[in-house]
Amino acid sequence: HISFIKQRNTITKENTPLLKLLDCLRLFKNIPDTTPDKACRRLLYLLSQLDDNQRNKIKRLALKYTPQTIAVLGAMLETLDSDEDTNSLFKRINPMTAYKLGISLKVLPNKKKWNIR
Repeated sequence: HISFIKQRNTITKENTPLLKLLDCLRLFKNIPDTTPDKACRRLLYLLSQLDDNQRNKIKRLALKYTPQTIAVLGAMLETLDSDEDTNSLFKRINPMTAYKLGISLKVLPNKKKWNIR
């Protein structure tokens, strides 16, 4: 089953891998044949492979995604590096909204800050 996803960002050769990661974060609950913790660990690994330039670019691209995507990206980047500047992401999420994703505190220790349940 193939489906297409509307993309609000301009698609370029350079940002395609970053957009794929963001689409995984956006569709996190729909990732088949895995647990939330396993999916989160894999995405944390993939995000850890990004260089500074790519991390800055993915944060900019994320601003055109859903608040849940922004929250998950912010929490993951912060988990990987507590000095990562995630303020632009944090300011975009509603403090009254909770994102129920089933990720454990062990895998995403800062999930409460980002309203991830």
